[in-house]
Amino acid sequence: MAAARRLYVYGVSAVSLLVLAVGLTQLLTVALGQLADALGASILSGDVTASLDQLSLAVALVIVGLPIWVFHWWLAERSVAGAGVDVTAERRSTIRAVHFLDVELVALVAWLVASIWLVAWILRVIVGVEEELWGSRPTDWIAIIAVAFGVWIYHTGLRARDLRIEQLDGAGAWLPRLYRHAGAFIGLAVAGFGAADAISIMLGIIVGRPVFEGGTDWWQWPLADALARVLIGSTVVGLHWLDAERTIRDAARLGEDERATRVRRTYFGAVLVTAAAAVVAAVASSIDSLATWVLGVSTSDDLARLAEDVAGPPLAVLPWLVLAVWHVRTSVREGQAFGAATARSALRVAGHLLSLVGLAFGAAGLARMVGLLLEATIGRPSLAGELLWRLDLAQGFAFAVTGAVLWAWHWSGVLRDWTRGEEERATTASRSYLFLAVGGGLLAAVPSAALILYRVLNVVLATIPGARLGDEIATPLGVVLVAALVAAYHGRFLLRDLRTARVAAPAAATTGEGASITVVLRGPAGADVGAVLDGLRRRLPAGFSIESGAPTLTPPGGPP
Repeated sequence: MAAARRLYVYGVSAVSLLVLAVGLTQLLTVALGQLADALGASILSGDVTASLDQLSLAVALVIVGLPIWVFHWWLAERSVAGAGVDVTAERRSTIRAVHFLDVELVALVAWLVASIWLVAWILRVIVGVEEELWGSRPTDWIAIIAVAFGVWIYHTGLRARDLRIEQLDGAGAWLPRLYRHAGAFIGLAVAGFGAADAISIMLGIIVGRPVFEGGTDWWQWPLADALARVLIGSTVVGLHWLDAERTIRDAARLGEDERATRVRRTYFGAVLVTAAAAVVAAVASSIDSLATWVLGVSTSDDLARLAEDVAGPPLAVLPWLVLAVWHVRTSVREGQAFGAATARSALRVAGHLLSLVGLAFGAAGLARMVGLLLEATIGRPSLAGELLWRLDLAQGFAFAVTGAVLWAWHWSGVLRDWTRGEEERATTASRSYLFLAVGGGLLAAVPSAALILYRVLNVVLATIPGARLGDEIATPLGVVLVAALVAAYHGRFLLRDLRTARVAAPAAATTGEGASITVVLRGPAGADVGAVLDGLRRRLPAGFSIESGAPTLTPPGGPP
């Protein structure tokens, strides 16, 4: 019954809030547009007159949405006012957490996009760019920012209040954490790729590259957009990162340390994978440009342009390289607060993720190369002399080399770590990497093998000429060969580990007793040690338990 009530209250609240927000945005758009027209169209670019239709729709949406949202949100807030079992259950409910997650994410994306448009327009006006706004005007973006940011800041504040009133667990605790880190990642991606584009454009300015027809000021529009993404994306990152830092400081009150959560570790991993992929793609593009020039199939004879194509991509992704290093160091530093083993785990995860990224790019590039060579061997030999074939081969070579270097560098480190003992091989990071490598190889090989068989059957049944068989199966055959190599290489490590685990399991079971370890939990003066212990109990895997006695006080000089 309680779940049905929550679904109704929060569902209607979400829909009515959307209606209200659209109506308020339209209403504010009309008001700001009229104000701009009254002040003079030259102040704000654009000549769009608000119609009575638009005003009527805005008023109707506000009149319908406002009372429905106010009433249902009053019901939602009344259910979390005060104290008691029902109030606690309401605050901890998954439905309430999902509602906040959805509203905050939608509002965030809305004001982020509108802010980028507005800041880019301001920057273009500053440098004197004449532009066509295609039916929109800055007042429209200001209206979206005002309403979306208001909705965002209101709901973010309410959720922060819930988290600090009492200790939440389950979805009530991790969904807000998911939003914080998702928001930080969105802002980081916007700022990171904006910075890469800005560097690339500035390199083009230095080289003197005319990209578009019509003069040397081609860079003004794209550079303004890139700088706007850097500014707004960095703001979004800062807001969410500060929220995360505040949550870390309130660990004792919240009952869980943000630094030890899976969501935060996943965030660090996502940033590292994104940064590594951007760097590998950029370096591969540089090698591709150099290889096509060496092979004499470059599309440009301009040495300045060639220098930009070779040096530009790696320089453009320097922000991503800095972000990757900073996030790895931050994850290690946070791990050190929980001991050397946790810090070591952060480095281990980073090494395996980078190995995985290198493996994916290297395997894709190698499969492309093998497919092209097979196509020129068993298909049409004349392909080897064609420009497009050689360009594709250079690109495959670039990705194969770049990915292989990244993979070999970090995989060799993983192998060195494995020599320290079996426990290093049995870690979650190592097992996950092996399963992903083997599974990814099989997932790539199976459909390609099916396609090869399909084409062979076509020839047998005479639905396609036999002379075309080489062309048809060259690319999927290259994928199958490389995927099988990847799966076989990593599969032997995985099978060995699984056999070792099966042998060790019976030996552990013969003891007849559960394993245990004695741990002493200490905290600073005035800390609620019991609350921290309760938080640890809630996070234990099935079959584990924590036994504790009465808390004791440690003298100022430290333990005896």
